Amino acid sequence: MAEVTWRALQTSAVALHETGKTREARRVAEAAISAASSDDERNESRLTLAWVCHQLGDRATSARLVLDVRDRRTDCLRGLLLCHDGNHAAAIPVLEAAIADPELDLRWQANALVGLGVSAIFLRNFAMADEALERAYEIYRGLGELERAATCKHNQGFAAAEAGDLPRALELYDAAAIDETRRPEVLVDRAKALLDSGLLREAGVALTQAGRLLGAAGRGPAYADAMLTYGWYCLRAGNPAAARTAASMIDLPEASALDAHARIAAGEAVDIDAIAKRCEPVVAAGLRLAAAKPELVAPKRFSRHAQLRALGWLAQAQLAETRGAVLAACRAGLRSNPRSVELARTGRSAATSPRAVFTWVERERAASDNTDRVPTSTEVAGALGDNSLVSFYIHDGLTSAVAIVGGRFTTYELGQVDLAAVRAALTLVATTNQGQVAAGHALRALDEQLFSKIDLPRRPVVILTRDLHQTPWSALPSLQGVPVTTAPSAAHWLDVEGPVPEGRLWVAGPRLKHAETEARALHDEYGGVLLTGNDATVDAVLAAIAEAGTAHIAAHCVHKPGAPLFSALELADGPLYGHHIARLGRLPARVVLSACESALDLPRVFLDNGTRSVVASTLPVADERVAELVTDLHGRLVLGADTGSALAGAQAAHPGLGFVVIGR
Repeated sequence: MAEVTWRALQTSAVALHETGKTREARRVAEAAISAASSDDERNESRLTLAWVCHQLGDRATSARLVLDVRDRRTDCLRGLLLCHDGNHAAAIPVLEAAIADPELDLRWQANALVGLGVSAIFLRNFAMADEALERAYEIYRGLGELERAATCKHNQGFAAAEAGDLPRALELYDAAAIDETRRPEVLVDRAKALLDSGLLREAGVALTQAGRLLGAAGRGPAYADAMLTYGWYCLRAGNPAAARTAASMIDLPEASALDAHARIAAGEAVDIDAIAKRCEPVVAAGLRLAAAKPELVAPKRFSRHAQLRALGWLAQAQLAETRGAVLAACRAGLRSNPRSVELARTGRSAATSPRAVFTWVERERAASDNTDRVPTSTEVAGALGDNSLVSFYIHDGLTSAVAIVGGRFTTYELGQVDLAAVRAALTLVATTNQGQVAAGHALRALDEQLFSKIDLPRRPVVILTRDLHQTPWSALPSLQGVPVTTAPSAAHWLDVEGPVPEGRLWVAGPRLKHAETEARALHDEYGGVLLTGNDATVDAVLAAIAEAGTAHIAAHCVHKPGAPLFSALELADGPLYGHHIARLGRLPARVVLSACESALDLPRVFLDNGTRSVVASTLPVADERVAELVTDLHGRLVLGADTGSALAGAQAAHPGLGFVVIGR
């Protein structure tokens, strides 16, 4: 009878913990210890209780329980606790030893593999993490423990997110399908991916829900993690008051650092010395830099920790007295952390020669894109040949540019650029074919500001920009009739050259009066695959896209500012999101998006995943007017024109629709 009672209690304690009822799990685990009839049963329940107490923040009881147990599982749990506490370098050898023990049962071996995977993620060894989590997944599946197997898939998603592969992260989170009400910590991971995708509001909703559920379950450490993440979200969103509110709900040194950052952002003078001393070194260094105390951080440039070393070099750059010294410090810092936007921006601000400014702007873009690809100025100039390039960027809140004309680099300060008047006037023209006079005035004013100082020849132009990507370039007087291609960086432009394979796809989404007629006419003329009406589903379009050399999609575009993975094209059965597209192993070389404002975000997803050129509109457009332009465009492409020249010719014949070429 005692054995049955212990087994029921032990199983119940584990189930309660895994469904988020951690306080109740503690009570039941304590009862299981009392009901145990053997040392093995008692030890198993003690280890369960140790883990539950640790989750509740009762570290002293957890440590005592671990010391009370003497078997192979103890070392495994010790490694898992080190992992949970963030001592990842110490956790890995303990967990590796446990995994290598042939006497450790399979369930505990899988537990150790999960801990190993999580620690490897935080140490940025993503290959080790993915391998360990995949092994754990297979063991749990073999044991029939499907919820734990799902957790492994979720953790693989977390690894992908930390590695910067957000589409795979979202795919794995969806595959795991963990019940968020039972395991609310998964909301924190998903929210972090949303933050990295640019969806600040959606991340805030997820984190608020996670905080409520974790707090109700008594999950102290996980609740603190959720609220800290939420506080940083508020600060990034420009709401320091909300960040302070989140920090006030947590009793941790990191919360004090968040509060101090928020007060500094609000313009308050903050004494950060005592706060920084209680924080871990990277957090303390960031706080001291925010408080304008670089002299306290500069010595960290000799640290063994790469992130801390990079912050030390950033501090050294802020202390440097010459531009050369600033640039040297930034270069050294970027060797430690190539993803530091702040180091790249500091170097760009210190650069003076046009070639150096161009290179530092590209370094800043590469850091922002989480990539190491930084083309040299010589590489870009060589690829241009006789063509010209203008790279627009923001410096001290104002628009500046580096132009490459005839192989010569020149910098220009252009002032505050406001696209609102131009977009409003051109939107009226594009949708109603009225207001041409006002649009002409707005275009001439913008053209004067952007190009009056730059002597551009009447040859093809490449425009690199992030902040002016909504500009209908071909409508500007200086660029009318000139083949123009745009790209978010020189790396994007350089890396997309090549022929367009055979195979055409024509897609028409719902609720566009002329879309199906447009797609059918193009299919009748050029052949290929046609998907319209109920056939134009998300799965069907994704399958066809992966086989096409050219894809033409006429559909409503749902624009998510700054979040291309969550921008979408409306199809018969729902939205085709950017993250759906990014998961494909192969994309068409050329894509035409015959959709309103389709140039604002989605082209970036295509370019980042192998597409060479995207033709899309910067404006809301009337679909009956677009049909004529895209028909003309495809006719020119079939005759052998490059994408920029084909669009320039088509827009000269059908002006005012705001189409651009992104890519090459």
